[in-house]
Amino acid sequence: MAVSADKVSEMMQTLRSAKVDTWFDLGLFIDRFKENRKVPAAARVDSFEDFQRQLIADGVAAISVATDDRLKRSVSAFQGALPGVSVDIIEPSHSWPLYNDFFKTRLARGSPEYNALIGQFWRDTLNITQQLSRRIEEKGAALLYLVDVCAIPANVSLALSLVFISEFLGIPVIHRSRRFYWDIAEADFYLNRHLGEFFSQIDVLYPWESRSWMHLGASVQQSRRLIELKGLNPANVSELPLDAGDAEFAGALTAVLRRLYLQLQPNHLNALQHSIEAYRRRCNVSSVDLQAILPDKNRRYLPGYGRIGFMLFLKSLIDPSYFRVEERQTRGMILDFARTLLEAKASVALETAHRFYNAVDNLFLFRDGEEHIRHDHSLAYRHRNTLHYPYRDFTHQELMGLVNMLFDQIVGNGETPASVDRLAFGDEPLAIDDRVWLDARLRENTPIAYFPGELNPAMFDLICLQPLRRRLNLPDNTPLTAERLAQLNEDPAQVYVFCPQKPCQRRLTAEHLRRCLNVEAQAELRLLFAGGVCSIVETEQWTPGIHFPQLGAEALRMLRVVQEQNGILISDDPDASMMSDIAALDRFHIGRADGLLTAKILGISPGSRYVQFVPAGLRATLAYPAPVQTARDLSNALHSARYKSLCRLRGEAAVLRRLKEDAESRGTPALQTLESLEAAGVAEDSLVSTQSLCGVYEDNCPWSGVVAGAQIDGAAKKWRFAILTKAGQTRTVPQFVRTFRQERGVLPAIAWNGGYILNEELVGKLGLPESYIGSSLGLIISEG
Repeated sequence: MAVSADKVSEMMQTLRSAKVDTWFDLGLFIDRFKENRKVPAAARVDSFEDFQRQLIADGVAAISVATDDRLKRSVSAFQGALPGVSVDIIEPSHSWPLYNDFFKTRLARGSPEYNALIGQFWRDTLNITQQLSRRIEEKGAALLYLVDVCAIPANVSLALSLVFISEFLGIPVIHRSRRFYWDIAEADFYLNRHLGEFFSQIDVLYPWESRSWMHLGASVQQSRRLIELKGLNPANVSELPLDAGDAEFAGALTAVLRRLYLQLQPNHLNALQHSIEAYRRRCNVSSVDLQAILPDKNRRYLPGYGRIGFMLFLKSLIDPSYFRVEERQTRGMILDFARTLLEAKASVALETAHRFYNAVDNLFLFRDGEEHIRHDHSLAYRHRNTLHYPYRDFTHQELMGLVNMLFDQIVGNGETPASVDRLAFGDEPLAIDDRVWLDARLRENTPIAYFPGELNPAMFDLICLQPLRRRLNLPDNTPLTAERLAQLNEDPAQVYVFCPQKPCQRRLTAEHLRRCLNVEAQAELRLLFAGGVCSIVETEQWTPGIHFPQLGAEALRMLRVVQEQNGILISDDPDASMMSDIAALDRFHIGRADGLLTAKILGISPGSRYVQFVPAGLRATLAYPAPVQTARDLSNALHSARYKSLCRLRGEAAVLRRLKEDAESRGTPALQTLESLEAAGVAEDSLVSTQSLCGVYEDNCPWSGVVAGAQIDGAAKKWRFAILTKAGQTRTVPQFVRTFRQERGVLPAIAWNGGYILNEELVGKLGLPESYIGSSLGLIISEG
């Protein structure tokens, strides 16, 4: 359909009426623009052949960031794929006048250059948008063919202009790129990366994410990065490494056009509502058994990294624009998970694959109602709106479970063969090494709940076979037989293997485990399962890892049996350490921190291996992303001399019980609880005391914090207060404290800043120097 003058005028009126006076204004305007755009921008209900005929009739506009022979050769390629099509090559200007201002001038928040550049950039964008849209209106274009425009920031104004033109006017785009700015060794593009409100525009535009844009890269590795780190829909990403002059290019281009056509089909967002509500009910199941396993009077069970609606990256909390990077990486994590599900299938029709990918993409678009409360670290607050997106109510792992359910509904899960995970440690050092507790518990005759990840014979040997061999004094190479098992003095405690009914990636399912037991090599295991020493417990969960509410009534009942008999939970699923959370039974997690976020939450280096012990009721990591305790900190506390001393005095069971009681009522870091236990009964004359607290609001959101108390009545010394100010320059609280101590020789018992005067966003909007950031409104310090 030809672009009309009225649509161009309407677009320009909308853009000119926008209030874009600061970089923060621009970011929020683009956010609103994305939230309110049609998906897809150029919806079609006709056939692919009709789509091709329209392209031939209305033509193609081809644009590159620089004069490029490949762009000119593309004309013949398009004419080969679409005989008779006209291609209007729009030559860019030789240089972008704002390039040096963007990438050669180091900007400072509040500087004259910083404040002036946004106005220059916005005016330049509007001028280019006006000129290009009028040309497209006059010459016609049913498709934009772009080369590197949203890959290399050679002209950011041009990139943003083409985004507006495509989305406002409903023109689909094929964007071809050989490389992206992050592939280039030069550091120009990163010069002003320290300004989140500035650089986030580069991150959002390069590349642009849209259902109406097909991105063609040069390699599979490049495509993976676009999906994983930039959050692009896999249905909108492909590879086209051929040169435009190659004979095969026309055929490859036809295949790309067919995929683009599928992405332009009408979207049905509301079709997701039933699936989301059904899945939400699965996540919020409640029962007596579940309450016993997850006592949550003062806490809430967190099955995953964190609720997506609350920012999880520390930089997102510090930089008011970095949340956009976090959002894209969350999209990327989920969409890449969807890709792994689909690519594990032997054969899936192209139309079915697109329907599945678009259903997953729609999870990030579907919204219903409004947020009644906006927390200051929520995405809704950062977006400055009250729109409620249901996906934000889930954790990352829960959202993966919803994707897995959609995959089953649209594609059909079938049975994905579980791979063999040869996870073994040998002499390799462990970042968290709690094997001493694992070995001790395996020597006890107590039940075990084992949640496997991928099929791992070594884990079955560790959990099922070795404990029995040890009790029978059998060498490792001596097989277990029914006769030898009969020699045990007491019946062995059961090992319950919890496996999902439905596949999730290559994790072991109940059905696949049954098939494995029929293999001759598994004769010993088959003996244990046949004799009732081991048994399979089917779970109903869709998620990876362990999601207790999704396990199902029967699985929860069996897990409760393990808990009541003082049993243990063991898992080598890579997501389990993020999901067992506050469970009231001893847990052991065995694995490797392959993901950066997993590693950070555990407090170890990416790629490190671990054998982690989490005592019943304890949460391993507290207050992430600014943790007061990581999983490694917890392990260090359990290995500390203080813990060992207390265990000798009181008994380990008593110490663990006190840790559990505090975790469930206050949420104090384990080391501090141990310090309190050690100091119990010892008189201490302290002017200031602190105590951790935790609880749950009426809206079901948890809270945690620390209450500080000062001894006033009966204190040996009277309190003295000093109000300090510093004229002519900003000063933070630690700086005030250091100066106070140096000048007066007294360490303050309490220091208070009265709040911060400004944050980065306000500094940027008011055009003040960034030295104001973090300066205090007021400060009260005791003189001791």
